[in-house]
Amino acid sequence: MPANTFFHPGHAWARPDGSELVTVGMDDFAQKLIGAPAKLDLPPVGARLVQGEPGWAIRGDHKSVDMLSPVGGIVVEVNQEALGDPSAVNRDPYGQGWLLRLRAPRAAAHLATLRANDVARRWMDSVCESMTATLTPALGHVSQDGGVPVEGLARIVAGDHWDQMARQYLLTDTGPALEADGPTPGTGSTTAL
Repeated sequence: MPANTFFHPGHAWARPDGSELVTVGMDDFAQKLIGAPAKLDLPPVGARLVQGEPGWAIRGDHKSVDMLSPVGGIVVEVNQEALGDPSAVNRDPYGQGWLLRLRAPRAAAHLATLRANDVARRWMDSVCESMTATLTPALGHVSQDGGVPVEGLARIVAGDHWDQMARQYLLTDTGPALEADGPTPGTGSTTAL
């Protein structure tokens, strides 16, 4: 878990990048859970995102999973490299796989509600232990007992219902998945930052 990076319980991250600028993306757990995305639905420059509300979607297997924005703000940049090659989030989720840059006037207040450093590591360890305990019968051997890390865990375990499993862990399990040609999240919100 990189230094100076803050983690939302829905497995998105935020990193302050100067006065009111914050870079956001999906964390390593999320990319391993979802696997290689077929497409990223990122909001356009100028869109207003609200902390804890759907900010973007990850698409795969004709399903879509929303991810919650770790901070609120106005999108000022979209990672075109990740749009063109969504697997960038798998190769380097905290580097070249970043998704958006936001102008976030309340960045300090929003970041204060997130997890960082040792607190974030303990939380991530707890999430991984919980998932391992729940899924070990379905997975067979896992890294603790000689297995290897699994990429796209939700697809392997849940099959056609991977989006439901991903929504459960990404905290967006409040309704049906978007259809493959549905609207991009985060583009119509007018809620105050």
